[in-house]
Amino acid sequence: MVISFFEWRSSPLRPCNRLVLLGCVLFLACSLRPCARADSSHPSLETTAWQLVKILSMDDTVYQPSEADVHTLVFGATGDLEIHSACNTGTAHWAIDLPSSIRFTAIETESHDCQPDSLSGRFLAQLEWVRSFALRDGHLYLATMADGAIIEFRPLAADSVAGEATHDAYQ
Repeated sequence: MVISFFEWRSSPLRPCNRLVLLGCVLFLACSLRPCARADSSHPSLETTAWQLVKILSMDDTVYQPSEADVHTLVFGATGDLEIHSACNTGTAHWAIDLPSSIRFTAIETESHDCQPDSLSGRFLAQLEWVRSFALRDGHLYLATMADGAIIEFRPLAADSVAGEATHDAYQ
């Protein structure tokens, strides 16, 4: 049974019930549209490299690495992740489930004693809690579970990632 707009306005439904019905119809109409595939609707992180700019804790504390305290993430094309955190290195796997949802799994790091002012421990501890990401103004932002922190990165030049330059930068 199809009801025209004019018949609907004069129906015996109370105005409150009409709004509920209209809301349900709109919800169903919006939810029935085809879902975008995750692999085509999100910006790719494959083969990109990023250097830590800062960690913004939700208590408004900002942690910024010193110039000598370098922390980077290198995203591989096959879901591998290289982690360089001051005097520590590590690997992990990364996967994007939804357009802005990202997870790091199988995080393994070599733990060394870094300089006392290094952010290495804080940086590495945050990675397992990362749940989403955004790319804005050329920067990568990783958000941890329950909005615990936002980790901001700037792009790392490709020549800084390959070869001996990368190895020397993390010594």
